[in-house]
Amino acid sequence: MLDFVRFMFRMGMKRFDTVGDLCRFGANLRLVCYCGHVGVIDRDELHFVYMRRHWPSNLPTVVARLKCSRCGQPPRDWSPTPRAATHKIGPTVWEHRMRRDAEASRASDEP
Repeated sequence: MLDFVRFMFRMGMKRFDTVGDLCRFGANLRLVCYCGHVGVIDRDELHFVYMRRHWPSNLPTVVARLKCSRCGQPPRDWSPTPRAATHKIGPTVWEHRMRRDAEASRASDEP
C-alpha cells in the first residue's frame, strides 16, 4: 500500500490520456471486469500490441478493445498502477527484438 501512495504522490496531477503516457510515467494498466476479475497489463506489452495492430493511441479506445481472459467482456474500469503485470498480452519489445535478431541471423547463415 505504501508503494501505491508513493506512486500517486510522484504522479501528482499527471494525465494518462495515451499509451505513451503510461510508458513515459512508468505505470502499468490495471483493468477491472464486470465479472470481478482484476488484471494488470505491462505498459511495454500494451504499447507493442497497440503499435502492431495500428490502434488509436488514446487509452479509452485501447482499453475498449481489450477483453477479459475469463468472460470475454471489455473492462468495466481501468486506472494506471505501479503494480507488476499479472497478465501477458503479447511479446515484450525485448522478446520481439530477440526473435527478429534470431531470424535475421538464421537467414544470413543459410547459403
